[in-house]
Amino acid sequence: QAEDGIRDVERSRGLGDVYKRQPWGIAVNHKGEIIISDWRNNRICLYDSNGNFIKSFGDIAKSLEGDMLQLDGPAGLTIDDDGDIYVADRNNNRIVVYDRDGKYVTQFTGDATLSKIGKTYIMSSPRVLRLREMSNREIWTKLRAPASVRTYKNLIYIPDFGCHRLQIYEKESYPLTKDEIFEEPNHPTLYNV
Repeated sequence: QAEDGIRDVERSRGLGDVYKRQPWGIAVNHKGEIIISDWRNNRICLYDSNGNFIKSFGDIAKSLEGDMLQLDGPAGLTIDDDGDIYVADRNNNRIVVYDRDGKYVTQFTGDATLSKIGKTYIMSSPRVLRLREMSNREIWTKLRAPASVRTYKNLIYIPDFGCHRLQIYEKESYPLTKDEIFEEPNHPTLYNV
């Protein structure tokens, strides 16, 4: 074991650099590549199955999403059956979705609703009902410091650490055949300039 705490085996396999940075989440994609969230450097690192660094990603183009542009404290991550990568961007209170190549797809910040049990509890307690009426309910629908995300089939599970709850989403995807996808135009348009 070396002075910095990284074993020589890890260093020789290429993973040593990310171990110094504070890794948080880890997943393996369908090709056997290793994906690690690098908390301290606000990026996602991709390694081949032998541990050799391939690339990192995590930047979001400024023209796509308002104020929160870059990852800030990427924590847990997971890969769904389509190869999409979900990252719990803890300090930005959101989940960021990348495609299998690391290109930004979308983000979501939460839109929680009450379960039947929660509604029953609130309606049966006048004090809780009054406090709910007096509060700003909009902020309570949003994610607060999600530290992890998991997928199972078409469901996305997000432990919402700051609100002490679990938010569950369903992914809608429509696989297309090559015949259903239009070719990219070979002349300038609004979409490819």
